[in-house]
Amino acid sequence: MNNNAKIYGSIFIIAFLAGAFFIAIDPGGREIKGDAIIYYRIADNILNGHGFSDAKESPYKPTMSREPIYPFLISFLFFLFKKSVLSVQITQAVLYALMCLVVFRIYRMCFDEKIAFAGAIFFVFFPTIPSYVPYLFTELLFAFLLALTVLAFMEAFKYNKLRNFFYAGIGMGVATLCKAVLMFFFIFAAMAIFLYYREKSKKILSFRAVWAVLILLSGYSSVVAPWVLRNEVIFGKPAITLRGYSTMYTRAVKVNLSRKELKMYAIYCFSEHLASRVYPGNDFSSTGKGYFYQPVSSNNREFAALGLSSEEADNKFKEETLFLIQRHPIKFINMGFFELIKFNSFAQVLLLNDKKLEKYFHSSHFLSAIRGFLKALGIIMAIISFCVIASIRRYNYSWLPAICVILYFNSVHFFLDSVPRYALPIIPYYILFLIQPAKVIYDRFILTSNTAVRADV
Repeated sequence: MNNNAKIYGSIFIIAFLAGAFFIAIDPGGREIKGDAIIYYRIADNILNGHGFSDAKESPYKPTMSREPIYPFLISFLFFLFKKSVLSVQITQAVLYALMCLVVFRIYRMCFDEKIAFAGAIFFVFFPTIPSYVPYLFTELLFAFLLALTVLAFMEAFKYNKLRNFFYAGIGMGVATLCKAVLMFFFIFAAMAIFLYYREKSKKILSFRAVWAVLILLSGYSSVVAPWVLRNEVIFGKPAITLRGYSTMYTRAVKVNLSRKELKMYAIYCFSEHLASRVYPGNDFSSTGKGYFYQPVSSNNREFAALGLSSEEADNKFKEETLFLIQRHPIKFINMGFFELIKFNSFAQVLLLNDKKLEKYFHSSHFLSAIRGFLKALGIIMAIISFCVIASIRRYNYSWLPAICVILYFNSVHFFLDSVPRYALPIIPYYILFLIQPAKVIYDRFILTSNTAVRADV
């Protein structure tokens, strides 16, 4: 067995065991709750021949309430393993292990093998990511698909092969059909291509850059277009999902918060637990019963009582969202910084939210301390990453795909209601930009140590 096979094998085994560890110790993943209810129901309907529907009973009307890739994956596994949730969990442990290999490949393109291996191992044991292995959520699959897309982009830039842009477009399309938040990433990707070829050819606009963008678009469109066409035919909406405007409304309606409520929200963005301590008696969860999520829940109940379809409800949310933004544009923009704080915190290790665990540590501040540490760590990692991105020069073009991912997700979630788990897919790229200053410090330490040794001799 050669050295590369040993490295890849060891990373895969360690990562798979990390995922299996969370499956074993976190019973919450076996419960179908929250978003998992919808994914489970759609997968079950597909399995039983009712089509892509989230309905509980006949006539099983088609839906575009969720993106298709994850429910189809679950339904396939249910078909093979008789609706076993454990089969989904084990598959996600495998996906996590494969993602760690892809992340190692990305790091290897930027650093030597030893540093890339150290970065990959740090990523493997970063607890936020493997904690999602037991749960029927899209985040893990989406993070894996996004990593494949970034790798394809980086290889396209490194080897200057146009076919890699087609692969990147396909990866971007599949990832978009897993989580529609990526739907506008094509704009950032196209800008990166033009910047790359501008640096390479020293021309503002080159034919090869235009050709690369068209190839990227063809790969992306070949995957996304059939689903968008399906939604246009059935619902009269050329879109991927209907959830966009309800999410934007959840964010926009916060412009109505009073001064006192803004203080509450600022504390809540830093810590739900701290907000519940400072303002006892309020539910600060990110559920429909949560203090800051009640307006969207109230509207959903009202639209349901009026008998509005999902498409009609989405149009209502669109109208109200645009009205709120037009009425308070400055406040809407300023509140985006609250969302960035909330987004760039990796405190949502799902095991830490287990009710039995919370009850066991109720008399101590152990869980709160861990959540606080992870939240602070996430914010520090984000700040360092942005500082490194702003300071480096010679890496700007070869590392453009990773830079684009970080800038894109922060830009999008600046305008949306965010929760910490949405940042999970960009953690590998924050770590990438942490490796660079760590390498510089390490190299200087080694150089200083060697100089001191020579001086002693």
